[in-house]
Amino acid sequence: NTDVAGAVWALGSQLGLRDGRWPGGGPAVLLGTGGVALAVAFAWSRLIIARRNQGLAAPALLVAGRDPGRAAAVAALAGPGAGAAPWSGAADLVAAADVVVQATTLTARGEPVPGQGRLRLGVRVLDCNYGPASQGLVAAARTAGAAAAADGLGMLCAQAAGAVVKIARVRPDLAAMAAAVGLTWPDPPGDHPDPI
Repeated sequence: NTDVAGAVWALGSQLGLRDGRWPGGGPAVLLGTGGVALAVAFAWSRLIIARRNQGLAAPALLVAGRDPGRAAAVAALAGPGAGAAPWSGAADLVAAADVVVQATTLTARGEPVPGQGRLRLGVRVLDCNYGPASQGLVAAARTAGAAAAADGLGMLCAQAAGAVVKIARVRPDLAAMAAAVGLTWPDPPGDHPDPI
């Protein structure tokens, strides 16, 4: 599937983590241990490698989940230094984080994530859910003065573009795909998600 390509694009392009100076000194936190969290963990490991190849720093990812074993399994895929954190501490992790990736079903149900009312100035937030009910975390991030905040719609478009490349072997018109779901594609022409 192309979930990893979608997550790589969202982290790099929407959150601005592909290159440049790493924001702040706080941790990077992933909430969740399901299939989307696995894709984000793989994407994070690719992001770490790409940044290190450029001589740039990036923190290890902390994965918070209700099942400690699953959180550890997801963290094992997230690159060097990644670790698991107990769900009971998720609110404090989110409040201290420079990067928060939300991959649970909480926001899809319109529920808040732990610590979302305490987000720090300059945080970068990706909520992998999208749609009207799932905007609480993104809205809270913008209110807190986030450097970047996005829901999962861009990730979805990047996943779809990667699928078109893999299946049809053509480069889709990303701006048109994004416009079809009401999203403005932020990158210049030619910046396509990696389909692998």
